[in-house]
Amino acid sequence: SFGALIGRATPHQMCLIAISESIFYAINKVIIVFGILNAEDVGGTLTIHMFGAFFGLAAAYALGPQEKASASNNSSSRVSDVFSLVGTTLLWVYWPSFVGATETGDA
Repeated sequence: SFGALIGRATPHQMCLIAISESIFYAINKVIIVFGILNAEDVGGTLTIHMFGAFFGLAAAYALGPQEKASASNNSSSRVSDVFSLVGTTLLWVYWPSFVGATETGDA
């Protein structure tokens, strides 16, 4: 969730956000994996990744818009676009086999 907050939060706010995110993450994991849903979370898809994404978006919304304009050197280029496409494709293709290797339960 740090990426959604760059340029919006001060270091003091980031410390408070990290502490509160840790607490809410623990509650979220207890509910999803051990509690009400009793879900099998291979690779942390629900508990880590989705929670971090939604928490970062909610924190960015709560903090409001950026106070200053973005730097002029943060635009995308052809090279960065290609690297992000290749990285996303590799993760999309190999993620199931990467996290599936640790699963020991029966189908």
